[in-house]
Amino acid sequence: MSEYKLVVLGSGGIGKSALMFQFVQGIFVEKYDPTIEDSYRKQVEVDCQQCMLKILDTAGIGKEFKEHALLSNKRF
Repeated sequence: MSEYKLVVLGSGGIGKSALMFQFVQGIFVEKYDPTIEDSYRKQVEVDCQQCMLKILDTAGIGKEFKEHALLSNKRF
């Protein structure tokens, strides 16, 4: 099974975590709960083949942190 790593980036409070929770769990969370950092795994079908998504949901903070998360890739 192929595995893909995704990183969710964006400003704070815009709904990155709510979107990821909806995608992974199928439940929409309306209450705002600031994220430090979360990771998720979800098996999906792409082009008739199963693959595993490893998703890193980052905190909505400065650009430097986002670049560091992408470059270090240590949270996967």
